[in-house]
Amino acid sequence: MSRLNEVYYVACGNSYEEQMRLSINKKSDGYFFYGEIAKEGEPIFFEPSFQERNKKLGIASVKTDVMFDGPSFVVNNNIKKELDKYDLHGIQLCPAIVIESTGWDEGYWYLNIYQYLDCWDKDKSITRPLKAGRDIEDTKVLKYHLDKSVLNKIPENNRMIFKMGGDFYSHIFIHEKLVTYFLKNNITGIRFFKVSDFEEGMQI
Repeated sequence: MSRLNEVYYVACGNSYEEQMRLSINKKSDGYFFYGEIAKEGEPIFFEPSFQERNKKLGIASVKTDVMFDGPSFVVNNNIKKELDKYDLHGIQLCPAIVIESTGWDEGYWYLNIYQYLDCWDKDKSITRPLKAGRDIEDTKVLKYHLDKSVLNKIPENNRMIFKMGGDFYSHIFIHEKLVTYFLKNNITGIRFFKVSDFEEGMQI
């Protein structure tokens, strides 16, 4: 087994109902988070998701150090300082503001991951059979095996975080050096599954 499957982790948000999840606020409706953001430096506005539902159910959303919005996630200022130590390719760290009923929280940064990295081994990964007429990018990978011939060509400093390309799920992968930082500092709002252990569905 490739050592890369031991040093990378699939990152996911918490699954419990109280975890605050984010949605784009109308102040940032013009942003499109599947490409590079041209207006780098301008804040991106978010708001808690499911506000009406949570209010009806009496669920109080808990704000954490990391909060997912769907395509990616926001991190607090301390995590941003750690990420700044690396030359993360295909990622922009954009100031993020979370708008709540109690006020604005400006202590976050959004990871805009605008380049995907197709590095799952097509021979060794376990996939669901692809339906006729579908592109390979629609492949649902059930268990990843990372392709060292792709990753070893990229300096480690540039691939500490990446979003998987060429498959349906597009999970975010994080290197063990950063995972160690997250765990050592008791960072909240994020979970990690070692690639060698991960099977699709474990995160739900």
